[in-house]
Amino acid sequence: MNILKELPIHKAKGVDGLPYEALKMCRGVIGPYLLRIFNACFKLRLHPDHFKDTITIIILKPTKSPELPNSYRPIALLNTIGKIFERLIADKFKELVLTWDLLPHTQFGAPGKSTTLALEHLNNTIYTGWRLKKKVSLLGLDLTGAYDHIKRPQLLETLKSKKIPDWLIEITWSFLSQRRTYVHMPGYNGGEYWVDVGIPQGSPLSPILFLFYAAPLLADFLGKHPTSKVTMFSYVDDTYIVVWSKEYEYNCKVMAKIHQKIETWALSSNLHFSPAKYHVMHFVQPCGKEYTGLPDIPGFSNLTMEQKAKILPKKLSILGVMYDSRMSWVPHIIEVRSSLAPSGTEYH
Repeated sequence: MNILKELPIHKAKGVDGLPYEALKMCRGVIGPYLLRIFNACFKLRLHPDHFKDTITIIILKPTKSPELPNSYRPIALLNTIGKIFERLIADKFKELVLTWDLLPHTQFGAPGKSTTLALEHLNNTIYTGWRLKKKVSLLGLDLTGAYDHIKRPQLLETLKSKKIPDWLIEITWSFLSQRRTYVHMPGYNGGEYWVDVGIPQGSPLSPILFLFYAAPLLADFLGKHPTSKVTMFSYVDDTYIVVWSKEYEYNCKVMAKIHQKIETWALSSNLHFSPAKYHVMHFVQPCGKEYTGLPDIPGFSNLTMEQKAKILPKKLSILGVMYDSRMSWVPHIIEVRSSLAPSGTEYH
């Protein structure tokens, strides 16, 4: 099985205690048995209960105070065999997405929609706006705990509306149902907790389920404003709004109106945005004048200089690429050189 051959190494074991390395080494022997098990699961439209057990490890974030609850990060260790089966289910979804074009064209991170294509889309939008002598602005949104807040019935209804086959929806329902975890933290190993919300972090199946759940966010807000150009694109749970018009101030007004509509949609979908983690960048042509205004959205008023600098930075990482407002690519070149240079070397 190709999936067994491509398994990563040096990953933590799940509840079943099976390391990926062992499965890779004995794939010729164990592969046919796993295939029979997985085919039976597909035939029965079942995700076995044992595959759903997880261990949640609580880890202190670097430089954070151990006295504060939000200083800790939960890490879910999933069942190893279960993740292989979930990879097969995810492949079925990917095949349908590619065959029937089920997701919005600007929803990247989906099958056939790579990070490179997302960056090309952003760059083309900026340069096209400049060529038309427009002012171009970007608002990057931040979803808080996106996977944890998904409404499972709404997700299943979305899959049904996309005409996903009944057998695949039933397996997804089984995958989401009757999940439990065991919490482990320093000095304490707890009993089982039933997890009846969201979709599990770390599963190969979760990203594409989230794409289906979030698809209306893009499908409902794509289009043109009468006096400006608006485009939205996302990469899994990272969402960006790009606006161009004759003035940056007008861009901010348009972004504020769109954000208000997005918030209404998010509330109906049990998703929550965190304005403190938003980013705004006004792209300026080489001879243009910098603009430092912000859209009128909740959380952007009465900011300190430090808070405003975080929201309106001089350089901004978007999908692993460092952008600056003049599209000079100097910050990204410095970043790449620094990552390749020997320790202690600095570039300016």
